[in-house]
Amino acid sequence: MCNFAPFLLNTMFKKIFTYGLAFGSLSAAFLFIHFNNYGPDQSSFQKGMYTLFQMLLLPATCVFLLVKNMRKEYTLASDMTAPPKPGNLIMAALFASMVMAGVVSLMYFFIHTQYPHIIEFAKAYDATQLEAQKEKILEGIKAKNDSRTYEEVLEAYFAQYTVSYQFRTNIFQSASISLFVAGIMSLVYMRRDKKESLS
Repeated sequence: MCNFAPFLLNTMFKKIFTYGLAFGSLSAAFLFIHFNNYGPDQSSFQKGMYTLFQMLLLPATCVFLLVKNMRKEYTLASDMTAPPKPGNLIMAALFASMVMAGVVSLMYFFIHTQYPHIIEFAKAYDATQLEAQKEKILEGIKAKNDSRTYEEVLEAYFAQYTVSYQFRTNIFQSASISLFVAGIMSLVYMRRDKKESLS
């Protein structure tokens, strides 16, 4: 019989870093390509594909493969005596998402420090777009009874280009998607295990 504790230490964390680094690197590549091509030449389709892959599909795929592989290996190692608990799978997915978010955040930090002109160009382009929509923004501020000035709204918008904002956003996005996918998979596995134990 296989105790889950040594399996957790010897196998789970290796897989967490392997999957987190692999998918984090791929997501970081999408991030660099996105900012390097940011501006009027980047179509809405390209922006949509970046959002879809970097913020949704890659984290979900990472967790799906990690949870599936962990369960398969642990089941074989334990001779199918006790599959890993849902909590273990969910925590593994959470840690993997943290690794992935960390890699993406490091890439943004690298761009922010080594290629500041890319960030400045993105901010300048956004400023141009916002200036063209100034009247609508002012109307929106007035309609919402917002006490902020137009300059304060712009300052809040451009806060997204800070490293700390990107780090918080990456963690939240990766963690929320990972926990959702891991939770659904754990529920499916629980129902499957229950049926197999009754049969």
